[in-house]
Amino acid sequence: MDASISPAVLQHDQLSAPLGVVWDPDWRCNLNCAHCSTARNESNAPWPSVLNEVSAIRPFFVSLGGGEPLLFSDRTLTILEALALSGVMTNLTTNATLVDPKLAAKLAVFRSSMKVTVSIDDWGAGGVMLRDPDSRHAAMRGLELLQNAGIAVALAVVVTRQNVSVLPDSAIALARERAIGAIKFSRVKPAGRAAAQFAEFCCDAAALQAFFERCVKGSTPEVRLEIADPLAASTALQMAGCPAGRTMLYIAPSGHVTPCAFWGRTFGVTPRDDLQELWASMSAWVAAQRPPAGCDMCPVFAACGGGCPAAREACPGFGGRDPQCPRPVRDGAAS
Repeated sequence: MDASISPAVLQHDQLSAPLGVVWDPDWRCNLNCAHCSTARNESNAPWPSVLNEVSAIRPFFVSLGGGEPLLFSDRTLTILEALALSGVMTNLTTNATLVDPKLAAKLAVFRSSMKVTVSIDDWGAGGVMLRDPDSRHAAMRGLELLQNAGIAVALAVVVTRQNVSVLPDSAIALARERAIGAIKFSRVKPAGRAAAQFAEFCCDAAALQAFFERCVKGSTPEVRLEIADPLAASTALQMAGCPAGRTMLYIAPSGHVTPCAFWGRTFGVTPRDDLQELWASMSAWVAAQRPPAGCDMCPVFAACGGGCPAAREACPGFGGRDPQCPRPVRDGAAS
């Protein structure tokens, strides 16, 4: 492993602890989406011990996902309570199909320390449905129940070949209709179940870039569009490279700790290994990585940082570069 630090690598101060932790306590889900970034469930680490480790490093926020976290609502409510008592903000990502009035009321107890993001990926593009048609109606009902309980709700949308042509406009229309103030977009990644059919779900670089440009025009104070994607740096959207291993880490159901959910480089297992020490070794390793060939000469490298590391490693046929990068390489440099 080459641990030398290139002077062209993005300059980031190495943090003593992550600003955020993304934790999937379980990968089991009531849906079976082919474009999902998680795979089959694995043996789970003892979640109370993982919770103690997460609380001990005191991140600013914890994003709870899965799988479907509300499939095991009692456990999720216990985690939310413990994090709230520790002064940690949480973001709960759910498909909302399991929300009923009773569960919405229980979640509302944490509305001062929690935000809920509802995942919806079907937007009727060409009649292509990424999920069971009935799940869309159940998600809309769950979203409404959460809002009626006074819980702040955002939308999460995975951008694929099947829906990119109608985004972000269709999502913005729904957000305005439902008085939702934020939409979080992410592109499909070659991970989990999606890895086997990545070519089917991955939109080409031109379509992705056109989507980013539409987001620049569509974002308003009424509906804020959030795109945590380094490739958006080539637009007017403000980016600062990939946060994986720089400001955040990921914990899988098994307790394996990686820079992000899509980048499968494991640095240890919590609670067996000390999470603070795992962060120190991970962040040092990530900071030492060289950019892909030509990227450090690109005019948007300071904001992009070389694209998505997980996509680069999963798709080696692109010379080590992000397979959806819209900027061609000429004479050894991206332009």
